[in-house]
Amino acid sequence: MITSEIPKNVKDITFVIVRDGKLLMQQRTATNAKGEPIRYPEAWCIPGGGMEDVDQGIPLNCVIREVLEEYGLNVTGRNCQYITMYEHDRTETSVDIDAVFIVTIGDQEPTLKEGKAFAWKTLVELGELKLGFEQERLLPILAQYIPR
Repeated sequence: MITSEIPKNVKDITFVIVRDGKLLMQQRTATNAKGEPIRYPEAWCIPGGGMEDVDQGIPLNCVIREVLEEYGLNVTGRNCQYITMYEHDRTETSVDIDAVFIVTIGDQEPTLKEGKAFAWKTLVELGELKLGFEQERLLPILAQYIPR
């Protein structure tokens, strides 16, 4: 399910950091902090995260916090544009619904704080990768917002 309306029960967000027609992608690790295997090990993903109490139930607050936590980048609501919701597999038996935002960062340089690696990729390059969390379904929507 992909929709343009933010439901009230959003628990997760996906944020698409864009610069010069490229997206900042994050490569997942193979295990979590406890050394346990994770889903989509070492897959490339559009980053995201889950709502926390500090976000006060506001998806935009979650985006701002997650961008800072994962890349050390400072953004405000003016840098973030909500574009859609998308449903994807969370586990083999459950699904998540994420609010998806496009985020601009100006001339700030990201620093990897979570994950194995990061890289700037074009939409064409993303189409050649196997993405985690069924994110390939987002590519046609992102093409409407990201110049090639």
